[in-house]
Amino acid sequence: MKQIKIVVGVLKRQDKVLISLRQTHQDYANYWEFPGGKVEQGEALEPALIREFLEEVGVETHSWQPLVIIPWLYGHANVELNVFVTEHFKGNPAGCEGQKIRWVSLAELDNYPFPEANEKIKLALGQSF
Repeated sequence: MKQIKIVVGVLKRQDKVLISLRQTHQDYANYWEFPGGKVEQGEALEPALIREFLEEVGVETHSWQPLVIIPWLYGHANVELNVFVTEHFKGNPAGCEGQKIRWVSLAELDNYPFPEANEKIKLALGQSF
């Protein structure tokens, strides 16, 4: 089975976090997620996350701190979600790939449907804030 390493970033601003809506052409369409993506071959985790945030939401990020690692088995692949958190960024986040984005409080996260693997991220965030 294919092994895929994923980086996921929780961007914080005061008491809110940035989430984005998966588009209709993607797996888990119309579910919300924390921005991120696949780590390219030979790429380290933090540079991958910095690249993904530039591509997806158009902001320069730095000082990412590890939050949690979540191994997850999908039907087509075995993935490892490497989740980081930061509040250090330059720019105004926007849906650079046409996706909706939203700043929400931790309490509001339960009002948005997330893929099941993301539930552990929400739990880890509750313990870190």
